Amino acid sequence: AMTTPLTVEMGSNISNVTNVNSSRRDVRTKLSSVSSKLSNFEIGFAQLNRKMSLDEDREADPPGSTSTMASVANLVITMVGAGILNFPGMFATTGYLVTPCVLAVVALIVCEIGRVMNESINIIEARRRRSPRPMLRPQRYDDLMEAAFGPRGKLFSLFAMNGTLLLVDALYLILIGQTLQYLLNGWRWMPWKIAYKTCVVAMSTIMACLTLFDDMAFITRMANIGCVTCVVYVLTIATAGFRYGIAGNFPVKSENGQDMSFPVQAYDACPADWLAPFSVMTKCLLCFAYQPCIPTVRAEMENPERMGFSIKVACFSTFSVYALAGAGGYYGFGSKADRESVLNNMISDTGSKMPEGLVLSSAVALNLFVTFPILMNVVNRAAENALIGKYCAPVRMVLLALCVSIAIFMPYFNVLMGLIGAIPVCILLTLVPLVMFWKLVHDDGVKVPYRNLQIVWHCFVVLFGLLCLGMGSSLAFEDLRKNLEKGSRDPFWA
Repeated sequence: AMTTPLTVEMGSNISNVTNVNSSRRDVRTKLSSVSSKLSNFEIGFAQLNRKMSLDEDREADPPGSTSTMASVANLVITMVGAGILNFPGMFATTGYLVTPCVLAVVALIVCEIGRVMNESINIIEARRRRSPRPMLRPQRYDDLMEAAFGPRGKLFSLFAMNGTLLLVDALYLILIGQTLQYLLNGWRWMPWKIAYKTCVVAMSTIMACLTLFDDMAFITRMANIGCVTCVVYVLTIATAGFRYGIAGNFPVKSENGQDMSFPVQAYDACPADWLAPFSVMTKCLLCFAYQPCIPTVRAEMENPERMGFSIKVACFSTFSVYALAGAGGYYGFGSKADRESVLNNMISDTGSKMPEGLVLSSAVALNLFVTFPILMNVVNRAAENALIGKYCAPVRMVLLALCVSIAIFMPYFNVLMGLIGAIPVCILLTLVPLVMFWKLVHDDGVKVPYRNLQIVWHCFVVLFGLLCLGMGSSLAFEDLRKNLEKGSRDPFWA
């Protein structure tokens, strides 16, 4: 056959078209893969809610589909929540030199706790591979406790962990009430003032309807909004802080709400009271609390051996987010940064709400509106499985009533943060994982690298946890006593 320039050119064109089509197919395949992973992405508590079913309904070895970076994002979103509103106040409490050090120490410790829990899961899975009988893959915190301490450990962890999550739900409800109060009050067209407790009761009515749903699929699809709200939290707090920091003063309303003053920012390097850092440490421990989701997130990973890397990156990222938001808010409001919530500082020169405050409060309300029912469903399912073994509406209503009662009669966000961080978080998420790890090491005869060095480091972590437990809880109870005395003199619907 004779080859002409025309046939060569046609063959070249056909080859080019084939290559282009092949490239397009590769791109479509990659986009489809990314789209599939994004559609499967769930925040940590949404995954935990899905896992809170009866043990016999769980797969022994569920396949993982979440990428490493998606797992990092998952852990960061689990940690970075509405507690970020408290960080400018933390800087005001302990000063601009001490607070970053406290934050860094807490980040290192929770990173170590995450590593220890990940190593504990490795030990349990090695035991599972050696076992002649089928064993469930650890997917929840109580699975780890059962492997280390038996059925009693599982029962203790279920009761204590879900009790802690119920308190966190009450904390969310307090913040929802405060945020709605900020959003609804202070408008010129609204002649009356809406009380905090009115906001809580109104919101509780809506939450009562959502609590009765057992299938949270329609809510969990909205839960990924946490990715957006995390960015909004940081940007709004930092923007408002830098705006007033550069201006050199900031507006403050008088107690009567009519007069305005513009004080110059005052900054402190160190705290006036050297017990204050313990209070800040306990709140930071709560804000970094991601440990209940570690087994669940790892079980969903495509490459679970990368969990250690995910934990390190997530803890460093969360430290950076909290440091930026806290320092930005402190730069703008100085020592007068509100200890309860930076939203209380976000007013304009005329006394009206700042645009940043409106965006921030809207993001907080929207995120908590989604997170509250998911977390409440985790507690509901655990209680139903323990008490009855099936869905029970009265159990759900009783738990919601407990949550609402705490929000109404103890509406102190800052104080409750300190109490939760000082007692259940210190015990369950700081001290217990270390005991669990060394118990598994002892029982299975595992060789620990750099054993003596790890023992010294873990002794420091235990000392840190005990100091936070003792000093943090005593400071939180003292603050609670003062707030209750002050609150008893106010009208109920104030």
